[in-house]
Amino acid sequence: MKEDIIYSIQNEFGAKRTIKIVPETEPKKSSGICITGVFHLFHIILKGAISPPANMDMDAYMCFAGSVYFLNESFHEWHYDGKTFEEAEVKQVVKIIEKDIKEWFNQGDIPPNFLE
Repeated sequence: MKEDIIYSIQNEFGAKRTIKIVPETEPKKSSGICITGVFHLFHIILKGAISPPANMDMDAYMCFAGSVYFLNESFHEWHYDGKTFEEAEVKQVVKIIEKDIKEWFNQGDIPPNFLE
C-alpha cells in the first residue's frame, strides 16, 4: 500500500494548494491491512515562497488540516473534522478518495476492507 498520496486541489477562487492524504489503516486478523474509513489531510505551508523548492522534503512543510471520516464502505457518506478546508475543497478530496482508493492498495488488498 502507498503510505500517502500527494494531490492538488483548489478553492472557490481558483487558488491551488498541495495536499497529502494519509489513510488510517490497521492490520487484518489474518493478513494484509484494513482501512478504518478515516483519511488524515495535510497541506503545505510555505512562508514567503511562491512555489516549493524542487528538492524539498514535503513532510517538513506539511501541516495537519483535519480528517475525513467515511461512514460506510460505499464512500458516499462522510464528514470532515477540521477547520482548514472549505466545503468545496473537502468535496474534491472526497472525490479523489472515491476515485483512487483501489490504487492505494496492493492487488492483494483490493477491495480495501473497512475494519469490522
